[in-house]
Amino acid sequence: MIDEDFYIEETSSLKVFLVSLLVLFILGVFAGLYYFYFYYNDVKLKDITIELGNSVFYDIDKYIIDHKNETYKIDMSNISVDEKGNTNSVGEYSYLVYIGKEIKKGKVYVKDTTPPIVELKELIVGLNEEFEPDDFLASCIDLSQVCHVNYIKETDENLNATVGEYTVTLEIKDKYDNITKKKTKLIVSETSSLSAIKASDMEISSIYPIDNDWNKVFTIKFIKGISEQDNTFEQKILEITNFDFSSLFEDKIKNQTLLTVYNKYNYVIGFSVKLEFDNDKIIYVTENEYKSL
Repeated sequence: MIDEDFYIEETSSLKVFLVSLLVLFILGVFAGLYYFYFYYNDVKLKDITIELGNSVFYDIDKYIIDHKNETYKIDMSNISVDEKGNTNSVGEYSYLVYIGKEIKKGKVYVKDTTPPIVELKELIVGLNEEFEPDDFLASCIDLSQVCHVNYIKETDENLNATVGEYTVTLEIKDKYDNITKKKTKLIVSETSSLSAIKASDMEISSIYPIDNDWNKVFTIKFIKGISEQDNTFEQKILEITNFDFSSLFEDKIKNQTLLTVYNKYNYVIGFSVKLEFDNDKIIYVTENEYKSL
């Protein structure tokens, strides 16, 4: 005969033991997982996006998932930046994180999502005179350095067929399809001419090739600006490039450069000849010197 009281007591003790063992096992598993993830799990890096023109940031917390109490070093030298540390080129770049002797590589995407900053001007054209959407552009600032100007309504390019004042809406788009839309005015006149306005502007806007030392001395200066498609443009280039400038100076010329001078409408307002001598002297030939022969 089985002692029932003894059996129940023995069974209860065994249950308690097994339950305690199971609890300890579960706690051990959680402790192991905690230890693994917080001390042995690989550091994970984030993919970062930076707007073109913004500075590169060096806060390690922005790049690392599951930050641990370790010493990190970050290397951002692969990213193209200007002298101020601002991103200056769109693209995909890598960055490196040093964790002791281990090196991890992450990605940085530099993107341009900012539309151009645009100023438009009113445009006056003659009746049936051709003009381009770019003619409305006073300035366009964009870090991608490209501004494409188009009409919202294609029919606006035919407004020159009738005298009057018109509102024109333009779309200005950069290299990465960021768009600015602006309105301006077109005036079609029987008494005015866009080409005459462009030609009458004799203010220096740029020179080609760029020469930061140019002293604004002209060798040939036109009475009014001319287009590069004008026959006079080619004639003057041939004339000046075939001229023997060595007859004007005793020193030996080692290099001769023709600078083309433009107004803001890209009309040519003159030329300047730069002479470099063997003795390292540099001069820009004046109109009087050129005309003297």
